Amino acid sequence: MIYFCFFIKFLYLKKNIPLLCSALIGGIVIIDKSREALWKIHNSGKSFEEAMDSIEKAKANTGHEV
Repeated sequence: MIYFCFFIKFLYLKKNIPLLCSALIGGIVIIDKSREALWKIHNSGKSFEEAMDSIEKAKANTGHEV
């Protein structure tokens, strides 16, 4: 009887795994798109490398650590 319960749970999980995977992938896509949108809002026209270069130049000009 115990094995039958585990078998039923296994079938239930097997049936719902594609739903869980699609929800996980959808969440990853939403997080990636929102991160990219926030980057564009706060750094208009700059790539990540350009932003890091400007930070390094600011450090060199002021002589202070950021």
